[in-house]
Amino acid sequence: MKLEFKEKIKEESFQQLQKSVSNICLNKNQRKINYSAIFIGGMALVAFLSGLFLLWYASTSPLIYLSIIVFLGIINVPLILIIGHGSIHKNFSNLKRINKLGENIFYLLGTSPYFWKLRHLNAHHHYTNIRKWDLDIEQSKLIRLCASQECYNIHKYQTYYMPFLFMMYTLNWFFFRDLLDINKKKFGNRIIENHPSVKIFWLFFSKLWHISILIIIPITLGHSVSIVILGFFIYHFSASLTTTLVLVSTHIGEDHELVETGEQSKLPYTWIEHQIRTSGSFSINSKVILHFFGGFNHHLAHHLFPNIPYTLYPQISPIIKEYCIQNNLPFVCYPNFSACVKSHFKRLAVYSK
Repeated sequence: MKLEFKEKIKEESFQQLQKSVSNICLNKNQRKINYSAIFIGGMALVAFLSGLFLLWYASTSPLIYLSIIVFLGIINVPLILIIGHGSIHKNFSNLKRINKLGENIFYLLGTSPYFWKLRHLNAHHHYTNIRKWDLDIEQSKLIRLCASQECYNIHKYQTYYMPFLFMMYTLNWFFFRDLLDINKKKFGNRIIENHPSVKIFWLFFSKLWHISILIIIPITLGHSVSIVILGFFIYHFSASLTTTLVLVSTHIGEDHELVETGEQSKLPYTWIEHQIRTSGSFSINSKVILHFFGGFNHHLAHHLFPNIPYTLYPQISPIIKEYCIQNNLPFVCYPNFSACVKSHFKRLAVYSK
């Protein structure tokens, strides 16, 4: 079955919005702002590699070792969102070869840009928040996010055990999700019968590399086996919590719609309205949040204009808000990160019974 959005109506107000965004992007002085993304992404990469070197050669103190591990887990976020995510959308740099190089950051972190791109571009962006189509929001049966999902007794506790599931996000990604994707053929609007062997090889190589830098090399250099194994899991716990809290909160808070398709191939909204009703933002006035999360705090701007550098989102979000007001559409924007996360847990509470 192929899903189709409601027939697109040429809206004068949205055309004006597109024109305003285009003027911002074509302005040479504004385009230079994207250099800051390359600088910050580069600094995050240097910080990660430096932290890795310190991890290997730091003192044998468990406290120092585990402190560095937590730092490495957290610094994953700007690496993935600024360099990896930006490169996948071809807006990390204006140069194609830089974006191609930037995609390889996923290999450094133990996963594959090839499979990540299939999930993110073909499933998530094309069919945002559509159950059974958007692979980024598909959860296990332990999580209930809307009324149409069957309710089990365990769901009454989901607000309590969800943080622990959040901590397993990158571990699940590393050990299970990537491997299941090898046999997956359907990624949103794209069907692939056989994944290229070279892509599968590099996926496994990236996992060997990841295990090497966090387990094999530290043990070889004399660190305690128990501390190294504990550190591996703490690394993923810190990376998972930091990543998932921002990812889920921008799409499955209390004010976001999850769309059901049933047997119908026609979706209820135009693509534009669909993105507005399923995506939210937070802390849009914070430059620190903007750069740490690679513009994910301006998430609606990203979904409407995914190929635009995140550094321009602060200028784009206000005109998107005005468009929503003029067209009587919701503009979901939380004042800060904690309010965004709280909204997600409110949704969990609503559907826990």
